[in-house]
Amino acid sequence: MRWKKMRIQALLVIAFGLTASLKSLSRWTSVPPLPADDTGTQTIQPQDTVETSSSNKNSHRVIFVGKFGLGHRLSKMTAAYHFAHELRDATKRPIVLEAQWGMCRAAEEGGDSHPIFEYLFGDKKVPLMTIDEPSRAATNIGKEIWIRNDCPGYFAGQNFKNARQPIPKSYLQDNPQSPFFQKLDLDAHLYQWLQDKFEEIHPEALRFRERHQFADHLVIGLHIRAGNGEQDNFLQQNRDVANVDEFLSNLIVLLQQFLVEKSSSWKSSKKPPLLFLATDTPTVIPVVEQAAEKWNIPVVTLQQLQLQPNEGVTFSQVKTGTRCLEAWKAMVMDMILLGHANVLIAAMRSSFTQTMPMTMVFHRAADTLSNNSPRFCEVAPSGRAMTCVGTRQAWLHRNDPSSEWTLSLDENSSSVVHKIVVHFPDVDQDDNQFQRDWQKAVSFLQDPNDQASTMVWGNGKTINKKYRKRSQGKSFTTDWTIY
Repeated sequence: MRWKKMRIQALLVIAFGLTASLKSLSRWTSVPPLPADDTGTQTIQPQDTVETSSSNKNSHRVIFVGKFGLGHRLSKMTAAYHFAHELRDATKRPIVLEAQWGMCRAAEEGGDSHPIFEYLFGDKKVPLMTIDEPSRAATNIGKEIWIRNDCPGYFAGQNFKNARQPIPKSYLQDNPQSPFFQKLDLDAHLYQWLQDKFEEIHPEALRFRERHQFADHLVIGLHIRAGNGEQDNFLQQNRDVANVDEFLSNLIVLLQQFLVEKSSSWKSSKKPPLLFLATDTPTVIPVVEQAAEKWNIPVVTLQQLQLQPNEGVTFSQVKTGTRCLEAWKAMVMDMILLGHANVLIAAMRSSFTQTMPMTMVFHRAADTLSNNSPRFCEVAPSGRAMTCVGTRQAWLHRNDPSSEWTLSLDENSSSVVHKIVVHFPDVDQDDNQFQRDWQKAVSFLQDPNDQASTMVWGNGKTINKKYRKRSQGKSFTTDWTIY
């Protein structure tokens, strides 16, 4: 067992750091310098803009209706967030993005229901990133565009791969001209705002980091999405693990080897490792804890509501009362804590890991690791192999051997590449749905003769099937089709 490494070249020091990312958004101005938080990492300070003013009746509204699990909602919401920026820039009118994530219903007859998003983040309005103030010289009262789950014109990266949709090579390069990385920059801005708003109201995640001294450790975040007996879509997408015990046994050996192989990076940081474990399956926790005792590495988990073994997961099973609200709060806290890891390990493919946690791990630019250290790792379905990357470009493109490493329990193993669930604007040059749908929205907002006040985007459809249809009969692929 050993790392299969090509010659490691010196990486640019956090080439994709937050400051550079924000500077890459050349059409946006007035972004302030990024201060350091109490752990020494950089944070984004979202700005209150004209979009957030509830008194500005000329503001158009983009209303995003989130569905399903937390990772799924965030992956779709980033598309709506990007879309709202595009509309604002095109119409020169204030745009307000509002989020509706449904309700935790009253536990008893006559009781109160509570909106999930507002409970978590305090407000349904999400401010857009600051630019020169849009013109207030508008016509009538603002209009509404409703987006139900899927934002038309945006697709998961895996859709492009499976459909063998050709894309320019430049899209996979981390530079200011890449639409993909411009979108990832906005994702980070949104996630930072959500985290800041959440911790203003619910400081438990911050207290957890302080209590367990995250700033004084080299934190390994491990997310294990085993499903806890979840059925339906989880099984249909082949996300279940045939033998969880065997998977965990392999994964533990793999992690032990990971710790040994990369210990040199941690010695230079002079900080002891700490394992933060997040999982939807309670039976996983004692197995990892017992194994970690042999490594002499502390394991910490967030105490929270968890269902009994094989009873499923909370977002689909707990829908009423305080238990529902607390379940959602715990999910967000797990995400935030994973995002504060120095190394994040996705034991299974999951939008829960690929949204806020992965984005923030890349952007936090933890200087406790050497420049040749892994920051995000994806584990094979067997648990017997794992590929780690050091940059977000290496994760997306897998074209930088100096920042990609594969560890395997077997003699020969290929690189592990999970399904990409991060959403990007359409890349189809012949039938570009993003451009087409975007122009429809702009025309709707700008046409003074259009008396309609509301547009339900995509005719209310929750799933956009353009690339799913193109992928029929084609196998899953880890490679991009590049021209």
